[in-house]
Amino acid sequence: MPALKSWLEEARPQFLLASLVSVFVGVSLVVYEGFTIKLFDFALATTGALVAHVGIHAFNDYSDFVTGIDQRVHRTPFSGGSGVLPAGKLQPNQVYYFGISCLVIVVSIGIYFVATAGVAILPVGLLGVALMYYYTSHLTRRGLGELGTGVGFSLWSIGTYFVQTGQYSLSIFLVSLIPSLMGVALLLLNEFPDVEADKFGGRRNIPIIFGPKHASRIYSLLIVSAYVWLPVLVITRVLPVPALLALVTLPLGVRVITLALRQYGNAQAMMDALRLNAVLVLTLPFLVSVGTIVGSAG
Repeated sequence: MPALKSWLEEARPQFLLASLVSVFVGVSLVVYEGFTIKLFDFALATTGALVAHVGIHAFNDYSDFVTGIDQRVHRTPFSGGSGVLPAGKLQPNQVYYFGISCLVIVVSIGIYFVATAGVAILPVGLLGVALMYYYTSHLTRRGLGELGTGVGFSLWSIGTYFVQTGQYSLSIFLVSLIPSLMGVALLLLNEFPDVEADKFGGRRNIPIIFGPKHASRIYSLLIVSAYVWLPVLVITRVLPVPALLALVTLPLGVRVITLALRQYGNAQAMMDALRLNAVLVLTLPFLVSVGTIVGSAG
């Protein structure tokens, strides 16, 4: 039997904060709009998001191994997969069925919410399950990986909001763009070290299609868009003024953009960009959520 440590490495818990932050964005809007938090449903929705994220990791690792990407990738703390399969810590079929197990858990949670929150949650659930299973095998090979990631991060916020309120609103769709933009930015910059390996494995993503120079510009546009979109949400009263607390990350955003634009061809310098980017894409939506909850008190 593989050691528990190997399964934890496969789950990559250090990356799961991104899904937690997306859930937090959804629940913060629930609080701001005056709904009562249903703690069990919140816990279950959070569990579903985390398990879905782990499942995506498993399917991604399985695909990387069977397509030969693992044998060519230069693994970093931010990219290149978990490394458990090339190291022989787990077998490919174990990782694949681990992903299937995660899928079954997510579907089971979805069935519960269909029964308790209403069938209107079904489109979010079905789209989420499809993204979870087909993200690596199909979307990343058709140049749609970044789009799928953005939709997935948005769904974590939207789904959390729905199971608490029993409804959709324009506000949650607008606010969910913040974690969506951050999710795409996280993925995009993390794709830079793997361009040659991903190309060998048949993937098509923004750095491969447009080249690293233009990809760094697209990344910068994503970050700038988030900083522009947040004040728009406040001005239109979708979010309260304290949500602007997230703007304290602006110097960090400028620093990462500068590194990406100037150092996209320098692998060593890009490690600093990847590290700072990970901090940015977690901190910005988290502070938006904190500010939104603070604003609910007024």
